[in-house]
Amino acid sequence: MAGATVVVELKLKGYESRIDTLVLNADLDMGVVPLRKLYILWISPQYDYTVYLIYDEEGEIVFSGSGSRRLELAEGRYRLAYEIGEGQYSTKSLQLKYNLTVTIP
Repeated sequence: MAGATVVVELKLKGYESRIDTLVLNADLDMGVVPLRKLYILWISPQYDYTVYLIYDEEGEIVFSGSGSRRLELAEGRYRLAYEIGEGQYSTKSLQLKYNLTVTIP
């Protein structure tokens, strides 16, 4: 059915899911579809009420919360901003390429 669209989702345990919309034609070639490995990031604040944000390399927020958390994130560079006082934040840079625990005050 040339011209039809199909939504394809690739899932593999331990890897980031990938969703693509394809328009079918006679010579469709998906080529190589890169999947990014997921790693476990443990966030361990000293106080459960400590608010924090995690930003990706592009500066987009990928997670916000408080308390201890176990997150699965793709390999890459991240920035963790955590509250140190009312409206005041400190930051830590992370290079995630293995499972990692981060303790914040």
